[in-house]
Amino acid sequence: MVTSTAGGYRLFDSIVTPGALGTVATREGLAHRVITALSFDSGQVHYMSYAWQHDTTTAYETQVAPATFATVDSAAEGLAASGYMLTAFGGDSADGFIFVGTRAKGATAPRALQIDPAHGADLTGYAPVAYLFQITSAGLTTKLIFER
Repeated sequence: MVTSTAGGYRLFDSIVTPGALGTVATREGLAHRVITALSFDSGQVHYMSYAWQHDTTTAYETQVAPATFATVDSAAEGLAASGYMLTAFGGDSADGFIFVGTRAKGATAPRALQIDPAHGADLTGYAPVAYLFQITSAGLTTKLIFER
């Protein structure tokens, strides 16, 4: 694990097996850290989490949701419906995809989410949280997920 400090935030950086990510995410949340990035690295998951040095009291609940290209919509919608903010996303069509959802302990209000919004949709207050694509013999298929 690598740690560094900059601008009041402390970075934690580590590599774990995909199956261990749920346990690690729970541990990170209880330690006041939020997983903000992840990627696959030779069959492992490389993740980064941050803690705000001035907040040593907020504990976070986390949920890890693995998905395939076909189930990404339901995985993201399930996390948002349970009050989780999508704080990290990674993967590809070959290895699968993983979402990490984070919420302040006890915060269960559903979050607003849009998947592949219609052209011209009002996205005021939304931020893109995931872009993924799949290439098949039929061509390129993409998904874009926004959250407020």
